[in-house]
Amino acid sequence: MNKTNLPVLVLNGITLLPNNDIRIEFDSDISKLIIDEAEMFHNNTILVVSEKEQNQLPGLGVVAKLSHKIELPNGNIRVVATGLYRAQVLKYMNQNKQGELLESIIKKIEIEELDSSEEEHYINKLYKEFENYTHVIPYVSNSPLNILSNTKSLNKMTDIVVPYLQIENNRFLEYLFE
Repeated sequence: MNKTNLPVLVLNGITLLPNNDIRIEFDSDISKLIIDEAEMFHNNTILVVSEKEQNQLPGLGVVAKLSHKIELPNGNIRVVATGLYRAQVLKYMNQNKQGELLESIIKKIEIEELDSSEEEHYINKLYKEFENYTHVIPYVSNSPLNILSNTKSLNKMTDIVVPYLQIENNRFLEYLFE
């Protein structure tokens, strides 16, 4: 079991999935401390979690790589967080200490592999269904189809498709925990 210690970014009302990007603007000192800690000690990686309920931290999150750091004239910092993989939270540290950086001890969740022919069948089916979905829903562009056409992993493909679906954040969380 390979354990890792990472700083934690808690999102409220938004969920980051592996193989997806989100843009985040940091405005508080503690948030900026997360970026500094990630840059100096963790190769620009952090654990991103979404609150399940008010002040309730989940036992699962997404390890993300921070990139495209821009310091804005108002003092805020904007970054792009790219989801890498799901991780189980073994322990949160400094959880009840005000003004302290929330940290975690995590381990990577290994994804169960399917038989290659079965996986290929599901990939083709999902691609066709998503292609139909892009024709029916007017605001979904065809650009994800280009990404999906080169994807050979069902797990990666489903992570890419889910953000384009018309679902609420609690459904995103359910998917993340699947």
